[in-house]
Amino acid sequence: MLNQEALTLSIGSDLVLGCTDTEHSKAALTEVVKRYLVTGLNVNLSLEPSKEGLKGKIVHSTYIHPDQECMYCMGQINGQRMSFELMSDAQKEKRANEERASTANSSGAYGLENLSFLR
Repeated sequence: MLNQEALTLSIGSDLVLGCTDTEHSKAALTEVVKRYLVTGLNVNLSLEPSKEGLKGKIVHSTYIHPDQECMYCMGQINGQRMSFELMSDAQKEKRANEERASTANSSGAYGLENLSFLR
């Protein structure tokens, strides 16, 4: 957590509620739960757009407890996305170009379709 006051309040609470939208924030919530032995609840909201407007809303909740699997182990944190989150646009473009060059002569599971989350 970046804010010391928020961390101090979280440590003394019964439940840490996270409404996170980045891999780093999910990792931070997991670290607080595991390190300070508090219970966490992460809530995500996904919106499904359509031509007519909003098609639907999906709410996903993850209960995090010090004695149970962490969000990494549950597959809730994507390490590849996490590595790209803090990159500048120039760094992201450089990485995409490197990926294009390395896959230019190959096809299959490691093609450019794996970089679609950068857009």
